[in-house]
Amino acid sequence: MAVAAAALVAGAAASLLGAPALGRGLWAAGMIPTLAILTVELVGRLVRREYGVDLIAGLAMAGALALGEHLAGVVIALMLAGGNLLEQHARHRATRELTALLARQPRHAHREVDGKLEEVPVDQVRPDDTLLVKAGEVLPVDGTLLDATASIDQSSLTGEALPVVFRQGAALRSGTVNAGAPFRLRATA
Repeated sequence: MAVAAAALVAGAAASLLGAPALGRGLWAAGMIPTLAILTVELVGRLVRREYGVDLIAGLAMAGALALGEHLAGVVIALMLAGGNLLEQHARHRATRELTALLARQPRHAHREVDGKLEEVPVDQVRPDDTLLVKAGEVLPVDGTLLDATASIDQSSLTGEALPVVFRQGAALRSGTVNAGAPFRLRATA
């Protein structure tokens, strides 16, 4: 991306300073490395019968080069490189967010058995178990609210900024956080 951006700026400067041939040459020089790398990648994709926008960009850059439209070609190279950079950033961010979500996954639950609480691994919780979810804890399983109300922070799942108050009988989802007083939950899943 840096090569295409630098070539675009340098070529524009050369053209504005009265050297249009140099400008076109700089634009071509900025486009050719991107086109070469893309061509190698496209050959592999075409063999695997994977078609995408990169094919169109490659054809457009090759056409621009063949027709002497170097400015258009370097702009396409810059757009392609920018799109790839944004895609990498989005992939990295999604991976980071999913890793953080998995790290928050509770390992234990507080199960009520004969009026007493016992701490058990989450994988030992069964449907119809009654659990106590303490303030600030992540709900370990999906369940039905047994107490009158519960204030739940759903931001990790829905992005909702404010806690939501649920009433008795409401379905609550694991991964959300108890943002209020402790409450009892009947496990459903």
